[in-house]
Amino acid sequence: MPPNVSIDLRSLMVMTRFLASTKGPFVIVGRDSGLALDTAWRHDDEHPILWPVHGEPHQLWRFRRTTHPGQFLIVSEENGLALDARRGGDDGRWPKMRACHGEAHQRWRLLPVKERAAWVIESIRTREVLHKPTAAMAESRTSPTMRRPDGRTNQQWLIMNPFRGPS
Repeated sequence: MPPNVSIDLRSLMVMTRFLASTKGPFVIVGRDSGLALDTAWRHDDEHPILWPVHGEPHQLWRFRRTTHPGQFLIVSEENGLALDARRGGDDGRWPKMRACHGEAHQRWRLLPVKERAAWVIESIRTREVLHKPTAAMAESRTSPTMRRPDGRTNQQWLIMNPFRGPS
């Protein structure tokens, strides 16, 4: 299990209910950088990038349930493509956006960090996690990578609904 990650059934159930009840879309923001996962108007078989948050359609994502409990497809609101981790074993690879098919390399699990302030986004197929490279800065067009979990904040993500204010 990744350091600083707590698989807490209650937290997973709360997140699953939240994603199901609000249906999104969501902005996925790096906890340590404030940069959002962004399609940059890219297409099939291209990498998403990290960009300052603006909440336009190319930064909006939906978490689509699968037939596998606790697993989701992460689908771009802008282009309908799914985040795809592909093969494992090459630490530092970049995820791509591909047409939705629901195979294991497009399924993701959300793992709460111990203090429940953010989530680790883990590939079902590779068991690697979405990672913000150290070089990523505002407007650098850096793509996230897939890495083995290490518990650092550059592998933690805030999942926010930009259209739902305080109630």
